[in-house]
Amino acid sequence: MTAEEIHKQIVLPAIAKAEREIPNLNFKSFNDTTPLYGPPGAVLDSLNLVSFVFLLENFIEGQFKKKIEITTADVLNGDRPPFANSLALSEFLAEKLK
Repeated sequence: MTAEEIHKQIVLPAIAKAEREIPNLNFKSFNDTTPLYGPPGAVLDSLNLVSFVFLLENFIEGQFKKKIEITTADVLNGDRPPFANSLALSEFLAEKLK
């Protein structure tokens, strides 16, 4: 799958699911370049990040029968953080799901 396909079929549906299921999330002013985690104004705080990652991993496993681990130390501390925005997350997942 391409990053664009992953964005449409995994990331955006997972974000919609997270908004319904994780308390205190507000994706109302969200767009593809809105920071998901990290800088001030990011949608996810550290607690919500854990919930979102769990939801995303389960969503991928349920929909695509692929088990992936998103949060490892090298991922979170790497040069290209996957939670910079939804496009970065889609690119990261495209690599993981090859």
